Amino acid sequence: ADADLATATRENSAVTESAPRSDSGDDTNEREWDSDGLEDDTSIPLLLFDDGVAVELPGDVLIGRRPDPGVRDDPSRLHTLTMTDDSQAVSRNHVELRRRDDEVSIVDCGSANGTFVEATPGELTRLDAEAPHVLRDGERVVFGKRWFEYRAPRSPGSDA
Repeated sequence: ADADLATATRENSAVTESAPRSDSGDDTNEREWDSDGLEDDTSIPLLLFDDGVAVELPGDVLIGRRPDPGVRDDPSRLHTLTMTDDSQAVSRNHVELRRRDDEVSIVDCGSANGTFVEATPGELTRLDAEAPHVLRDGERVVFGKRWFEYRAPRSPGSDA
């Protein structure tokens, strides 16, 4: 239901988020980040984008140049994240992130240029279309000419 969605953008950012409005009136889960200044006690998974934006993962998210949840199974569960990409290397519907409790899986939506996971620096593994890959803390996801680093949720006081 598009009427229930609020769009939040950060000026000069390459990320536009569309998500259900929170009860607090705060429409965004997005903030700038500094890898040295991130809190270790976060219970919500984070996506740390190449342009310095950190996005809290509220649930299942479809990421692309012009994401259209209507083309996916059960579109009512999907938040969307729009990526600015002048080269158009990012597909309209590029990847879907599926959050189940503390586990997050990524699925390539049959994108033209593929989605890659970098678990070890310098070693990219291409994901098969529509085959879920469970993300591990610190893995980098490369899609088109964009990337984000996945930060798994941590319990307060954990040393993970």
